[in-house]
Amino acid sequence: AASDVYKRQHLTRSNRSEGQRELTRLANLQEQLMVDSRAYTADMTELGLAADPFLTENGFYSIDAVVTGSTFVLTATAQNAQYTNDTACRTLTISDTGAKTPSSGCWE
Repeated sequence: AASDVYKRQHLTRSNRSEGQRELTRLANLQEQLMVDSRAYTADMTELGLAADPFLTENGFYSIDAVVTGSTFVLTATAQNAQYTNDTACRTLTISDTGAKTPSSGCWE
């Protein structure tokens, strides 16, 4: 019923925070790498992560980077039930400038 829909929406938003948090953390790691080695990386293992692409702790998102010259975009792609339930925000991104997409209510 309506309460089930509300619960699923709440859970979906709550799970989305994992992708947001990890994107922000990885953007900070990219900035630290830039300070240390004067370059960003497209390889998540160079940021100290277990795999490339990186799967978030609860498996809600797969995160990878695209590096173009002295810029990067990190992309978190929803996985499994999160992909099915979060149709408006299946892909979240953050760039080296801090720009976050999509801007339509997917970032809190």
